[in-house]
Amino acid sequence: MIPKQLAKGLIFGCTAAFFYGLNPLFTLPLYQIGLTPDAVLFYRFSVASAILAVIMYQQKISFALNNKEFLTLLLVGVIFAASSLTLFVSYQLIEAGIASTILFIYPLLVALIMVLFFHERLNLLTMLAITLVIFGVSLLYQNDNGTSLNPLGVLLVFISALTYAIYIIAVERSPLHNIPVIKLTFYGLFFGAFVFLARLDFGATLPTDFSPTLLFNVLGLSVFTTIISLVLMNHSIQMIGPTTASIIGALEPITALLVGVLIFNEQMTARIFLGIILILSAIILTVSGKEILHFLFGRHHHFRFKH
Repeated sequence: MIPKQLAKGLIFGCTAAFFYGLNPLFTLPLYQIGLTPDAVLFYRFSVASAILAVIMYQQKISFALNNKEFLTLLLVGVIFAASSLTLFVSYQLIEAGIASTILFIYPLLVALIMVLFFHERLNLLTMLAITLVIFGVSLLYQNDNGTSLNPLGVLLVFISALTYAIYIIAVERSPLHNIPVIKLTFYGLFFGAFVFLARLDFGATLPTDFSPTLLFNVLGLSVFTTIISLVLMNHSIQMIGPTTASIIGALEPITALLVGVLIFNEQMTARIFLGIILILSAIILTVSGKEILHFLFGRHHHFRFKH
């Protein structure tokens, strides 16, 4: 049996990944009506933080921060804003589904940072899961028609993945670990919104024509891909740790690809299908690998696991 906290952490991580993978669904229509990445992200962060502020007020969660929490949350907000901005700009340079797929190198970056700077041991199951993810993502990344991807777009996605990996570790390894998740998410978005406001000349270049398309997609980004996704991801990180939570996030590119196929008429090839199978296998290995090995080799065989 999987421990209750581990099971909850895994469910939260999978659900967070699914909703975060919906980013292209709400972002691309906003680009089509003329919004820039900075404008989209300012609306996303500010609306989401306003909704969370109301929730905090209703639940009587204190807004107070000590100096260390303030500085750490300010840094985390800027890091998450940088991750979002580089990803959303990449959507203009390469296909959103491909960008969301390349983004999934971040579990490998999380694992490497944890090994290099926090002396975490990589066990066999984690290494195998990461290997499956790398092969799966590489299959999704390859282009059938032989055309090359925009190098700047790929670089921006790499920067997005690196800053997202740093964000995940910061949540788990900093004083923020003990802050209520809603409060943590609120301040990360609140401080992040100021990054985009500054880049928009403090609102001088911000579109104010609130069409139904703008309102619908901004609310979709704010509620589903931001509030629900980040709150559940932060819960998952606190319950199961950054490495496992990041591997579970493999559902993100799968969601993005399915959105591309079902909504934006992108193709589903045998290669893409195999890549999805490999990524799902990595998730199953992460969730139930210990139980699978016990079943195959018996309860008395000794393995080392670190969840």
